[in-house]
Amino acid sequence: MHCPDRFITLPWSDLYPPIKDIAMTWKVTDLPIVAKSALCLYLITFIGRVNAQSFQFADTHPVNNPDSLEQWLGQHQALSEDRLKNLISLERTYTWNMKSKAGTYFPEIKRYAVIQKNAMAKAAYDYLLAYKYFDEEKESKTALYANQALNEFISLTDKSGQLHAYSLLVLIKSNEFGLKVSSTNKPSLFYLDKMEGLLAETKDGHDFLMVQLTYTRYHYGQNGYNGNALQKTVETAIQRINQNPAYGYARYRFNRLKALSYYLLGQHEKSYNLNKQILAQLRPDQFAELALTKYNLAIECYLLKRTEEGIRLCQESIKLQSKYTPEGYTKLAATYSKYRALLQQKGDYVAAELLSDSIGIINNYILVAKNDKKLLELEA
Repeated sequence: MHCPDRFITLPWSDLYPPIKDIAMTWKVTDLPIVAKSALCLYLITFIGRVNAQSFQFADTHPVNNPDSLEQWLGQHQALSEDRLKNLISLERTYTWNMKSKAGTYFPEIKRYAVIQKNAMAKAAYDYLLAYKYFDEEKESKTALYANQALNEFISLTDKSGQLHAYSLLVLIKSNEFGLKVSSTNKPSLFYLDKMEGLLAETKDGHDFLMVQLTYTRYHYGQNGYNGNALQKTVETAIQRINQNPAYGYARYRFNRLKALSYYLLGQHEKSYNLNKQILAQLRPDQFAELALTKYNLAIECYLLKRTEEGIRLCQESIKLQSKYTPEGYTKLAATYSKYRALLQQKGDYVAAELLSDSIGIINNYILVAKNDKKLLELEA
């Protein structure tokens, strides 16, 4: 092992409790060869450990302007800790409001984890991969990687990371349409309690928003479509967002959930108006978010008898869903079903019947995907 012959200055207080303001200055050449090699090995190991664990998951929180991070990454191509932090931060931002871009930087984060043996990169990668599987409605893979990330964050004593991993283990207990996939709420309540305990320690605003987001899914999917509890949780989150501009990235998600609470409470005009506001604020490249918001608006149009507008929104949502990989085809099937219902509401039964074949094909895709998942679970 080569270690250059040069002066090394190590402030004593960097390694041990401070005694006096002194520093040890000496030449590597003053040491025997064995001692010199041992020192080089120690320094490389020490520096490597610092590099591997010198930031926490909380330092990679989502941001309001992903464009600025994307630009920064384009200008700073060299491997560095700052680059890794920004890669993770950008992917975390995508999970909140730009799902069609999720996974863009996975290969590079994985390289940090594997080649540089960076433990934080590995834990973050597993968490982000689990979240992507969650968005794709792949519950078993979500659970696998979320548990893996949880164990890695525990090893790193990273409380924010643990909180986020627990969140996914609650989110997978129901789907985005509020249907339960578990017969009991006990695991979710256990994980939520763990999250509350971790939040009490981190006192981090981004962690707080993740806890509130997790509660919204619980109230909608596992607590009997509880519109009042959902609305209360959402308003608590929005209040926190209003207190700090740094939390603006979460506004879209919680506004969407506020509109959902109006829907559950039968306040369809309020839900319609809020969804219209959300739609006006989305960017053209937020394909998944635009598609979902247009679908939500189409539901309200059906209930409010705004039939022509609802038909147009369904058509636009279906077109948008072709721009990104559909999440298990469930949303696409739901959009086609609402499209057919609106055509029937209009009295165009011929066009409605023509959609039946498309709906049948998509439902078959969903059935095949479910059967494949069951086979994979049995083989595992």
